[in-house]
Amino acid sequence: EIFPLNVRASGVALSTAANWAMGAVMTEVVKLFPSLNIDGVFYLFAGLCLICLVFVYFFCPETKGIMLEDIEGLFNKSKAAKSPEFVEVKSPVNQV
Repeated sequence: EIFPLNVRASGVALSTAANWAMGAVMTEVVKLFPSLNIDGVFYLFAGLCLICLVFVYFFCPETKGIMLEDIEGLFNKSKAAKSPEFVEVKSPVNQV
């Protein structure tokens, strides 16, 4: 849901491929179990979870309650404030 509309299909495909690739990597990590013991494996996964937690906390904004089209604005690199639009106000004095 966080991909821009113009690349959403490609982004989801890439995410799915990354998920399958990490599944394949996990089968290779299982081979390390005898050398790392159960404690080493626990600390390995705990470290990876900590890295992911830091990434999500700092780089993934909350999208709850935000319309899908507005999510793209959260990821714009420009932090400059937008200038307000000019709105002409008509008063009864000007109409006379």
